[in-house]
Amino acid sequence: MLATLAILMCSQCVNIFGQPVPANPDGSCPAGSTCADPPTPPPVGPTFTPTPTKPPVIATATPTPGGCPPCPCLTPTATPTFTPTPPAGSTPTPTATPSGACYARSGYLSGSNVCGTSQAGNYYDTHPSDSAFAMIGDHDYLVATMANDLGVYDVGNPLNPILLSSSHIPWDWNSIGGEGTHGSYNNHLYDVAMVDGFQYALVELGTYGWDLFKLAGSQSVFLHHGYHPTNVTSTPTFSAALFTISGNTYAVAQKLDSQSISGNDNAVRIYHIGNGSAAFTEGLTPANIGRGTVIPLLSPFPTGTTGFWTRTLVTPDGRTLAVIRGASLMTAYVSVVDVSNPAIPLVLSTTQVAQLKVNGIALNPQHFLLFAGDQRIARVYSWQINPTTGSVTQGPNVDWIAGAPVINGASVPSSVGDLLVVVGNARWGYVSLAHGTPAVLPDGGPDFSEPNRLCGRNPYQEGGTSGTVFEVGGTLAVCRSLAWDQDIVAVNCF
Repeated sequence: MLATLAILMCSQCVNIFGQPVPANPDGSCPAGSTCADPPTPPPVGPTFTPTPTKPPVIATATPTPGGCPPCPCLTPTATPTFTPTPPAGSTPTPTATPSGACYARSGYLSGSNVCGTSQAGNYYDTHPSDSAFAMIGDHDYLVATMANDLGVYDVGNPLNPILLSSSHIPWDWNSIGGEGTHGSYNNHLYDVAMVDGFQYALVELGTYGWDLFKLAGSQSVFLHHGYHPTNVTSTPTFSAALFTISGNTYAVAQKLDSQSISGNDNAVRIYHIGNGSAAFTEGLTPANIGRGTVIPLLSPFPTGTTGFWTRTLVTPDGRTLAVIRGASLMTAYVSVVDVSNPAIPLVLSTTQVAQLKVNGIALNPQHFLLFAGDQRIARVYSWQINPTTGSVTQGPNVDWIAGAPVINGASVPSSVGDLLVVVGNARWGYVSLAHGTPAVLPDGGPDFSEPNRLCGRNPYQEGGTSGTVFEVGGTLAVCRSLAWDQDIVAVNCF
């Protein structure tokens, strides 16, 4: 007689910090979490007594050479503190009270001490730029970009990322002219546009055109079907965003089609790039991708490619909005566009915001917040996007270092959920958005706030260029692009 086995259910899951997180409806634990107690059988149906198991192991970071000092925020502060009196016209940013261990970090993603080498060529090729994250099927994919190479990581446990594949850009200085002898030293990975559930990323290569990248674990590859110029293009494209409507995936982008490229047409368009068929997406080229649908941005919205930036979000009522920034030398505008019907995009608002005339911009799609970093002091400006009307209104300034000191560098933000991370001139700041008013989290010391590794060749020292915040299994983390390597920091001080 065949016995029917019941599916075991976990009554208590915990994240990497040992904190409880809700179990999935089927009783399993979310990605990035483990079961903290012996599983119990469901109340209905045949049951059996499970074999006792070992106590669960809470994930910890892979040790790094030299060891990792204890987290500096293990002792909670008795009461919140606030920044000193800020410059006139600003509001102080409160400091959050830490709760338990504030930060934990992975090892370096390169798997070696890249910073410690003295070979000059390594410094350029390993200089990271922006990364990207998306959930595709059962996988939590992080695409971590270097200057001309990218790695695909499984970050189901963000403190122990697993490298699945590495890829060089689809074409380089060996087949593209116009950069002289320094092509291999320049960055050509500018934006990796991804969306949950879609197996392909649209990769903007700047002066090197664009291509599609297939996310398939160890078999991840560039398709080599995109725009491959013979000489560096004088109107490079740097940004794109993807969204999915009713099983079809679209890109908000510039100059993906041959006609726009040859005619130097900078119109922002919606391109159809996915319909559930691999053959459809993998067959796309500039010649057959189509002209797409022009988004009717209102004059005087600047559409120059160097000032174009875009991201998308989903509203509580299920509509998809594209947030588009256009910048000129003098000012910047932001438009919020309803793209729920990709064939008839509707511009909801256009707002002139001079402070968005910077490269350091981030969109928090859960809190509907737009951030831009100051170019000189440790401050980030914010704007609230109304998900119903699309209106954009000024929010609070965030001094991510107390008193917003001069840092002689740009503040570059990234934000998802309740976490805002900012880097500027080798300093990292962590800000909680969990309680309405942004609150600066405690200084993490050398490992987390002021990386100070000495590289093998002056003046190449460790620091930071940008971060990518993502969430896995209830844990918020940031992939930090350091000066010469990358790592992942999980944050738990909300």
